Amino acid sequence: MTTSQYQIEVVTVGRMDEVPTPSIFRLEGNGHYEPFCYTICILRQGERTILINTGFPEDVTAIAKAWRDEDERLDFIRTEEMRLPAILAARGIDPDSVEAVFLTPIGPYNTGNISLFRNARIFISRRGWAYQMGLDDGLPRAQRNIAIPDAELAHLVTEGFERLTLLDDEAAPLPGIRTFHVGVHHPGSIAIAIETASGTAVFSDAFFKFGNIEAMKPIGYCQDLRECLRSYKRIAAEADLLIPMYDPDLFLRYPGGVVG
Repeated sequence: MTTSQYQIEVVTVGRMDEVPTPSIFRLEGNGHYEPFCYTICILRQGERTILINTGFPEDVTAIAKAWRDEDERLDFIRTEEMRLPAILAARGIDPDSVEAVFLTPIGPYNTGNISLFRNARIFISRRGWAYQMGLDDGLPRAQRNIAIPDAELAHLVTEGFERLTLLDDEAAPLPGIRTFHVGVHHPGSIAIAIETASGTAVFSDAFFKFGNIEAMKPIGYCQDLRECLRSYKRIAAEADLLIPMYDPDLFLRYPGGVVG
């Protein structure tokens, strides 16, 4: 492994056993449900550790209720082993040693533990930050206390402010890591291209499952079809390894969740 290549471990931070198929594959499978999981990625390169997303907050009562209110079969499950502090402890990772954290999107399943990483640089899409802060006149204001807990947002604009980096639509923030705007799922969704010994891995919330890219099927929660297909074609062209954010089949394709 060269100095610009990473090994990636995908880890589950929550799951639902039944999610409506049309929310995953646009206009398909009406009345059907399928499994869904929420993941983070741990990137390692020698002694360096980088995270993509920080999982759910400690209290998920309101989040779980909102999903159940939408559909009673949306039963959110999180075991103790899926909590981020337990995930880090099981792998011997000191949060203070984490060098960087990428967030995509700014959402309830990603922003729950940002303040745990007191020394990490925090990378967020510039577009996503503008949307979250109500600075994009072309979009309605985001629901602040749903997408990010108040305490985590306060951390970003106080203690974490000097470590916050807003990513342009095309960026190469760290050796071996590129990001580019994709949108599709959220206004600030990005794709993260990571160099590994097995080629370029691309992680994004813009595609929920492998089939979205491999069959060019847009997600159900798609904001712009043209943007979606443009992004999918680029990801397909650039990725040797796909990492969809919500697909339980990740752990079949990549045993143990290890990519690259």
